[in-house]
Amino acid sequence: MEHFRYIYDLPMFDLMEEFLMLSDMKIIDPKYTKEKEICLLSTKQNSDDILEGAGSLNIDWKNAKIINLEGGVQKTIAPRFKNPKKEEDFKYLCKQFQGTLFEDVFNALKEKYNLGRIKIFRSTRNTCLSWHRDNSDRLHFPLKTQNGCYMIIGNEVLHLKQNKWYWAETTIPHTAINASHEDRFHLVVSVLENKNTFKDLESPLWDKEQARQPASAV
Repeated sequence: MEHFRYIYDLPMFDLMEEFLMLSDMKIIDPKYTKEKEICLLSTKQNSDDILEGAGSLNIDWKNAKIINLEGGVQKTIAPRFKNPKKEEDFKYLCKQFQGTLFEDVFNALKEKYNLGRIKIFRSTRNTCLSWHRDNSDRLHFPLKTQNGCYMIIGNEVLHLKQNKWYWAETTIPHTAINASHEDRFHLVVSVLENKNTFKDLESPLWDKEQARQPASAV
């Protein structure tokens, strides 16, 4: 594997069960389980705004417009925020996740990495992201996945197994595909500058079992 590394030394909890339990108990408003993404962190202490860090920090997609070009081609134009927040501004765990397994994961992550936002991404069935690149690498932890869910970085295609940590080199153009019949959920962590870079990590052939088996959920 060229653009992925397996991370062994982080907690591997069943976070999907925890997330659904928080929703069932209405600690997290159940409507948020239908959002495309929510953010575990806020720029303010004891905040309950789990949408503050959702979406782009630079591009205002809510005010995007579609323009028609010659030949019937359409192009999306979106303005940039004048005073955007930065990844490192998101330091505080939202109240909904305090005292949960998510807090244990957050504490383990911040001991090891210089963090940006931590988000839960929901990829609906039969969807694909646009081809894009991020400003920094990401850690991915699939909360719920199944056959037909893939991440593509450059020319490399990988099914990320459930409840396992991956370092993904997302500063390279990439996308994610959910060709299954169910929603897919990933915990995604922005990793800012730190002493460990992608190239410092161990050999990419970290999981011989995964290399032998066809793409499938665990």
